[in-house]
Amino acid sequence: MNLPAAVQNYKIREIHLYSGITISSFLYACFIVSNQFYYRVGSILFAAIFLLTLGLFILERRKTFFKPNGVQARIWFFLFTFLTIIPLAYSIHGNLKDLLTLSFHPYAFLAFFISIMALTVHPGTQKELLGFARIVNTLLPFAIIADLVILKQPAGINELHFFLFVELLLFEQLKTGRKLYISILTLVLIVIQILFDNRMVAIRLLVVSFGLLTFLLIPFLKNRVLRFTVLSGSIVFIYLLSFHFEGTFQFFTTYLEKLSIDTTDTRTFLYTEFFDDFKGLQWLGGKGYMGSYFSQWFYEWQGDDGDHFQRFSIEIGALEILLKGGLFLLIPFYALMIGCLYLGFVQAPVRSMAFRFAFFLLVQFIITGIENRPAFTINYLLIWLSMGIILVETRYKPKQQEHVGHL
Repeated sequence: MNLPAAVQNYKIREIHLYSGITISSFLYACFIVSNQFYYRVGSILFAAIFLLTLGLFILERRKTFFKPNGVQARIWFFLFTFLTIIPLAYSIHGNLKDLLTLSFHPYAFLAFFISIMALTVHPGTQKELLGFARIVNTLLPFAIIADLVILKQPAGINELHFFLFVELLLFEQLKTGRKLYISILTLVLIVIQILFDNRMVAIRLLVVSFGLLTFLLIPFLKNRVLRFTVLSGSIVFIYLLSFHFEGTFQFFTTYLEKLSIDTTDTRTFLYTEFFDDFKGLQWLGGKGYMGSYFSQWFYEWQGDDGDHFQRFSIEIGALEILLKGGLFLLIPFYALMIGCLYLGFVQAPVRSMAFRFAFFLLVQFIITGIENRPAFTINYLLIWLSMGIILVETRYKPKQQEHVGHL
């Protein structure tokens, strides 16, 4: 799909926004592994560049950015982005260090405000996103070498690999040579992640790759009733994790043991400690973007790599949203995600763009029950872009003689 003329004339493009998020999250991942402060400074700098670029991006589109532009349902993205601003009222502290953390830490305000990227989607977004993904994926082998040689373990590639999903989702559009390159690169990354015991990275790559291929090749899986059943089952799974987490983990642990798979449970204690510390009105609005919770486990055990017992963030996506924004943000987040999944995964044709990105979103949705915390990262960039793409692909209704500025 060619970019609309009104979009092509803009000086600030989506790729400039993608670049700020990509470089910032890449440098933060390197900082976490190396503990070298210059990586953190670089991450903050590019997060600030993203905010500046975003301001210029909206300013250029001031006549169209805040209009429906053919997608009436776009208002729900506006509403969620507006809601992410409200917790700032009880998150702002007086000292400079806390203000910097609130503004630029990847698990603070930007982790939720990144939802604004769904509003940048327009009918030509897939082309721009694919072009940017091709650049990153072409450079990915150099990042692999840098990680293994300099940092001695996967770091930056844990962020950059998410752009592989863009080319995997649009695999049929690639030329033969590019298909071979992406296939080999994906297999290499899976092997590396397994060797370094980064299970979730490997699982996500395997499930998205082979799961989408299965839906495309097996005819009966195209049935909408079956797809609705899969979506419903995913929602039930999230519910069971949230309210019956101990029994759910025990059930899956017993099953995985039969398959000789490592069943080390690193999640049940997180649920237990979180709900022990989370009380009263905190359920409504959370503790704010600077909120934390007490961990008895980390209080009693703090090895060389142990977190502080007053934890600023929690690994589980659903709990992280509760911690920072309570049900005030959790309910709209899941409502938006499930609505987009229904439009893209259930209603859209299996070979459509909407279905492909919805399948990726479905996997991400399920993982929020065990991981996938909101963050200013490539992962959540793609989650919000996927939701925007699904809406545009299924609900875009251009008017005659209307210039489409930006959706």
